[in-house]
Amino acid sequence: MNCLKLPVALCVFFSVACLPAVAQEQTIKSLPFTLTLPALNADGLEIPKQRIDLADKNGWLVATLTAEPHELEWKIVLAKLTPETKAVVKMHPVLPLFSVQYGPWFIRESLGRLRVNRQPKDARDDGWKQIGDAPMEKALGSALHLFMVPKDQWLWICTAPTGDRKQVDTLIRFQHIKLNKDSGAMSFADGRFAEVFAGDARCQDEGDLLVASRLTGYTARSILAATEKKATLIGSPAPALTGKPAGNLPMPTSADLKGKVVLIDFWATWCGPCVKKLPEVNTLQKKYGNRGLVVLGVHSSQNADRVQDFLAKQSVNFPILVDDGQTEKAFAVSQLPTYFLVGRDGKVKAGYLSTLPSEAQIEAELKIAEKKGEAPASSDLPK
Repeated sequence: MNCLKLPVALCVFFSVACLPAVAQEQTIKSLPFTLTLPALNADGLEIPKQRIDLADKNGWLVATLTAEPHELEWKIVLAKLTPETKAVVKMHPVLPLFSVQYGPWFIRESLGRLRVNRQPKDARDDGWKQIGDAPMEKALGSALHLFMVPKDQWLWICTAPTGDRKQVDTLIRFQHIKLNKDSGAMSFADGRFAEVFAGDARCQDEGDLLVASRLTGYTARSILAATEKKATLIGSPAPALTGKPAGNLPMPTSADLKGKVVLIDFWATWCGPCVKKLPEVNTLQKKYGNRGLVVLGVHSSQNADRVQDFLAKQSVNFPILVDDGQTEKAFAVSQLPTYFLVGRDGKVKAGYLSTLPSEAQIEAELKIAEKKGEAPASSDLPK
């Protein structure tokens, strides 16, 4: 079991999102209404500034989420406006988690998890037909009123109450085509429940209630960048470690690491599997430290205020660095714990390991002798 960091499984920033927080609530007195969600960088995942727009479109409440610079995340025709009903927006004080409530109808967005309960549409009423044409390419998956259509490197979800893709009431960015492993669709005999999927993204629609676990634009960019980094990092010089030291053990300098074998442990106090494996990491440092192995721990920037108290109670015999958010990004770390083994030449020999490298791997690197007459290679790990 590992602690996922990037939302491949849509579990972004679990440690922060689960902290107690009082939602900020605002009643919308008039339309149009715009709310800006500030940009956020957490553990290397850069979420751009986003904007929620609520508008009266021919008597219907239409909600739009856009990410900078001008990237549509979704557009939804939610409900028919009435004089006595006011829209209410609630948002998390830190993260881009929010909801729009209009009477019994709602939209809830949490970092790619989307729940929508929209008012059923009458085909005889033209007022709700406000989104315009959906992508008209051939659907890669369709079931009843639910369609998955490719456009501009993305798969989009459309729901069409009348079955006509030119008359849709939702348009949702769903999955990047490069990250789509497989796709399909299914429906139930009751004529209401429909489902489509593409890789890890899934969407179920019952005609009013829609539930989607989707890939946002910023998440896709992060995953694609990490995939590219992973393809090239093994065998390349290890990136620099940046952040603030924690605990009582000093972080070694670049000079200290010349000719050393370095084991890097990406971990966090709130990650159960990470903490469970710390004694094993201690053992490796104790067993091989006098032969040239240096163990460095990199704690996630999330909930880092707990590190000092943890180290005061827990025996850790290697230096700890609290990440500034850039180290995990440079190493393309997507789950905790993750281990990297850096050789005497400063290059990554093994990485993206969810279990510690074997003693045979460590022994092999320790036995590599420097070429006669050459100075030990320098590692730029600490910065």
